Parts: sequence; structure tokens; C-alpha cells
Amino acid sequence: MSTLVHERLVLERYGTSTYAKVFLPAGSLPLGKSVPVTVRVGGRRFKTRGWSFSSGAGVTLPERIVRELGLRAGQELDLELLD
Repeated sequence: MSTLVHERLVLERYGTSTYAKVFLPAGSLPLGKSVPVTVRVGGRRFKTRGWSFSSGAGVTLPERIVRELGLRAGQELDLELLD
């Protein structure tokens, strides 16, 4: 079963790395700080990590994916959760 979301992404820097965060509605992922998830973005599949709390959820896309897809801060993104 998959879930398609259309959200604006946020870029965050940690040291020299840039990560993209996509915030999702609460209940989109199983509860946990580090949930393994497979996503489809721009026609490509990636395994990454998500997080989920009672107040909301999200997926972190590592710098490699940000660079490969040319993602920009504030960009609207179609992200399909495959897990």
C-alpha cells in the first residue's frame, strides 16, 4: 500500500551536509524516532528514515538525494510512501 503526499520541503544544514525534511500528517508513519521507509520522489525510489509522533510525522532525505534530484528550499514535492 502506498500513500501520496504533496508537501513543501525544508532544507536544513548539519555541519557541511544539507538534508531535506518533508513534514507529513500525523499517523502517516508508525510511531517512532527512526522509522525505516521507502519513498518515491521524482520517479526514483529511495530507502531513508522517517519519524512519527502523535503531533506529526516526516521524512528526512539525505544530501545525496537532495543533490541527485536538485531539490531547493520551499519546493513543492510529490512524495509517495511505499512502506
